[in-house]
Amino acid sequence: MTNLYVSSLPVRETTPLPVANDSLALPGAKDIPDTSQALESITKIPELQSEKKKPLVLYSDNKLSVTLHFPHGSGETLESYASAILRETLQLPDSILSPALASIHDDSLKSLLRKSLLDEIPPSLLTYQLKGVSVNDSSTIVSYEIDTVALHRRTEPLIAFHKDPASIPIYPLFAVATDPPGPETYSGLSLLFPCTGVPVPKRALLLPNAPRAYRNGIHRGIDFYANWGTPVRAVADGVIIRAEHNYNEVSPEFRVALLAETKKLGRTPSDIFEHILVGRAVYIDHGFSLVPGYRAITIYAHLSDIERNLNPGTKVTKGQIIGYSGNSGTRDSTNKTRNGAHLHWELIVQNKEGEYYLGQGLDYDELYPLLVRIFTTEDAEE
Repeated sequence: MTNLYVSSLPVRETTPLPVANDSLALPGAKDIPDTSQALESITKIPELQSEKKKPLVLYSDNKLSVTLHFPHGSGETLESYASAILRETLQLPDSILSPALASIHDDSLKSLLRKSLLDEIPPSLLTYQLKGVSVNDSSTIVSYEIDTVALHRRTEPLIAFHKDPASIPIYPLFAVATDPPGPETYSGLSLLFPCTGVPVPKRALLLPNAPRAYRNGIHRGIDFYANWGTPVRAVADGVIIRAEHNYNEVSPEFRVALLAETKKLGRTPSDIFEHILVGRAVYIDHGFSLVPGYRAITIYAHLSDIERNLNPGTKVTKGQIIGYSGNSGTRDSTNKTRNGAHLHWELIVQNKEGEYYLGQGLDYDELYPLLVRIFTTEDAEE
């Protein structure tokens, strides 16, 4: 236990007072004052009394609990100390996250996941909560602690997604089948990078299957971090089926309200995802030639602008500029900033049995090499 003294008062130096002794038969002894009253008055000096009875705050080594020992008769107020403790927000110690992260061997992924967890944990879960109160002969003892049960309930599902993405239940986007296509389905796939010089990111949080707790869903695509206004190209020949030229950003309050609905549903419904969260977007239909046996659709989201000559039915060729990177549909955009600009890109494949996203159900060791191969087979630096 580490002791932290919350209050500190100066010590007053005093000159010892003479002590009366009735057994001494000294002349004029009756003139010596009765020092018992003087000593009694000293003990009533507030500063000296508080020095003996100052409150004590004790934190556990991991900072997850704290105990306040409040002496009876202290010059301080219990309410002020208690309020200060309850207002304090704990910096989450590694002791909470490290055991759960132990099975993840990628240090960079651990660091990213730790940051993601801290971003997703509500401040209320990192605030000390009253645990109990007891009283003894000398003081009142008040104990507080962090609700680790609630913390684990919040963080464990997020960690589980990263530890074993293959264990995530497979839900087709709009059908009842539950077997997404495997890596062999994409063996002949060759795509152009949507942004010149921006490679497939290595971080799992930016790839398919990463959890998106803020909307209670799963990431379906790749986040290519390109600066605001970077040209975005069609990855293959196709036909435009959606081009949001007239997209209007929603208010921050409306976006928050919609995200609250995803919490009640436990997933991200298609209307909120497709019409709000992707922002200004372009959808391209590549037909059945790109991925044998499947109709392929690519999505380019969060755009800042779209080429004016593009409309539903317009044919585009591989490498043609279709728009420019931005952050539309994101929280930063609703707050009217350009922070967090990037291109969210997806490949959706459809057949009679279902509809799935590229990489669905694959773990990182299979997924990342697949994506690198797909995007490096042709014109990577064009």
